[in-house]
Amino acid sequence: MTTPQMLAGIRDWVLGKTGDITALIPAQATSQNQLADKEYVNDKVSTATADFKGTYNSLEDLEQVTANANDYAFVIATDAAGNTVYKRYKWVEGTGWSWEYDLNNSSFTAAQWAAIQSGITAALVTKLSELPTNAELNQRVQNAIDTALTSYYTKTEIDALLQTINTSLSGKASQTDLTAEENRAKAAEQAEAARAQAAEQANAAAIAERYTKQEVNNLLSEKQDTLTFDEMPTKGSTNPVTSDGIAKAIEAGQAEPHENVTVTATANKGDVSSAVVNIYDENDEVLATGVGTVSLRLKYGTLYKVGGARVYDYLTPAIQTFTAGQIMREVTLRYTYIERDVVTLDQSISDPATMLSGDIQGDVIKQIRAASHLYLGTPATQEGDTEGTELICQLDDEDSTKYFDGTTAALDGSEGDQWMKLPVFWWKVAGVGEAAADGAHDQYQFKYAIAGEPDPSWNKWHGDRNLVGAKEMTVIDGKGRSVSGGQSTGSATRAQYNTYAAARNIGCQGVTWEWQWMMCMLFYAWYGNTNSQAVCGIGSNTYARTLGVTDALGMTDTTPSQASSLTSAKFWGLEAWWNCKAEWMGNVTMSNYVLNIIDMNTNQARQVAGFIACGGTGGWTSRMRIDANGDFIPLAKEATETTKYCDWVNSNPGSRVLYRSGNFANAYGGVAYVSAYYAPSDADAYVGSRLAFTGVVTEAESVAAYKAALPAGQ
Repeated sequence: MTTPQMLAGIRDWVLGKTGDITALIPAQATSQNQLADKEYVNDKVSTATADFKGTYNSLEDLEQVTANANDYAFVIATDAAGNTVYKRYKWVEGTGWSWEYDLNNSSFTAAQWAAIQSGITAALVTKLSELPTNAELNQRVQNAIDTALTSYYTKTEIDALLQTINTSLSGKASQTDLTAEENRAKAAEQAEAARAQAAEQANAAAIAERYTKQEVNNLLSEKQDTLTFDEMPTKGSTNPVTSDGIAKAIEAGQAEPHENVTVTATANKGDVSSAVVNIYDENDEVLATGVGTVSLRLKYGTLYKVGGARVYDYLTPAIQTFTAGQIMREVTLRYTYIERDVVTLDQSISDPATMLSGDIQGDVIKQIRAASHLYLGTPATQEGDTEGTELICQLDDEDSTKYFDGTTAALDGSEGDQWMKLPVFWWKVAGVGEAAADGAHDQYQFKYAIAGEPDPSWNKWHGDRNLVGAKEMTVIDGKGRSVSGGQSTGSATRAQYNTYAAARNIGCQGVTWEWQWMMCMLFYAWYGNTNSQAVCGIGSNTYARTLGVTDALGMTDTTPSQASSLTSAKFWGLEAWWNCKAEWMGNVTMSNYVLNIIDMNTNQARQVAGFIACGGTGGWTSRMRIDANGDFIPLAKEATETTKYCDWVNSNPGSRVLYRSGNFANAYGGVAYVSAYYAPSDADAYVGSRLAFTGVVTEAESVAAYKAALPAGQ
């Protein structure tokens, strides 16, 4: 039978495993997280009784279980009288680990076992009820914090302690006696007076700036007299500190208030934790640097700057300047993600309306378009200048017969030439996937950004240096002009057009290869269609047409019906950008199907192979190779006027010059039309050119200022 003594022994066994439950609560703690609550103790009790492995229906079932030394389990059995009993087994080591019947404990009946379990539960509940309440725990936390705070000195107390140090003590034996009774008493008095105030300011930052009494005593007891102080050390500093050094610091006026500044890099999108963050002095010398964040302690009155290094895909935050004068300062360097539009061209698709996808008329494209304008411009190059200068004045976006201020503009050349200018922006062309055997990709991505350069692999469009004529070139007094009212000039060679352009101003030449393909990319991004004639119209069936018929449209594009009635299509402010009269390009030639391109911005030459598959009789471009420079190279001519690019290409071997746009109202002319068919000596009435300028572009402050700068007889 089970005796009370046996039950007490089981209770002792359980409690021996859990220990004194009240001991789970620490006598002192500094945070609520370190205190044990009832749920925590329940978990402790649960894990403490883990050596009881349960009750099993047979010894065979128990033998399937492995355990640790002295673990217990009970097996249900039947005694000689047919009663259910609970036999206790222990995991012991013999010839090997196994379960053995515990002969030191009797078997228990079902009723006795239930009583045992009830007794254990009651004992545990009694212990749990002795735990403190949450309110008691909170009070214990507060008491712990108050107790901890009394072991700290405030900065004011430290200054007072340091003032008691006689600077003449250096080298004397009495220098070590810095814990004299009067100083100790005074320190204790000051600490007690400051305790209440310190308790109210008990936050992590304030506590971190205080020294414990022991730390101060350790600092003052050092015997190293060779140290020269730059500043008072912060709590936890590893710098060696001496009593003599502290005295010298005070004497030199270096024990002054300091500002703790922390600079952190953040971003409106993505992660810039890799950004290098710097703190500079007023002479831009780096005082401290860190990755993602940096901290520094500076004397009051110190002028300093904070800034971050460039991170690809982000705009670099502006340098910020401060004067140290706060206990703490937190500065955020906010990096702004450079948004970009991505337009995908799929050459495997035949339908021109679905070849393009992605950010058609996306936010960036809209910004580029909104920042593009028509201008009147006049040469402002001075004698001796090696680079041309063009002074420009903006015209009205809605009606280019007016200046931006609404006053009438003369477009006949008397107030300058008509230009279109794109803004500064960044662009990139990249093939998708692996290139085919011909070097081309089935898909290309055109990427555009206007806020800044995402990374060095992107190209910059120098909108502050490049202009293109809004009209086809008219030669007046031997100079190429971009004017309204007459007819454009034809029947001249490409070289002659470059000469006419150069006579107008340094930096002028015939329309360039770069302008041809940039306007093509912008058309694709704006309309999402490769059939430019279907979108903006086909133009005129004569090259001898009057210039300026679209002036009242300003920057507005024509529709097919408008282009028909006005005898000219217009796109992005450019009249007759295709058809009517073809245009020699001023900076590209071809020799045996290899292009020689003179970059309009750098004047550097590059050679690009292509066009060989398009030799002889022309055809509709069906496949292009597009490189990182934005060079569109036709590779195949297997399309029609309503499929693929919907524009014509042809070429010949030998020495060739190139023209763009097509002529008359031919169906093959469009934004991607290019011909390398003719020799340099060719001159035809239906082929002209268009001005392009690269140089210094300055914008007049007002219409009056612009007109005042016009040369006499302009």
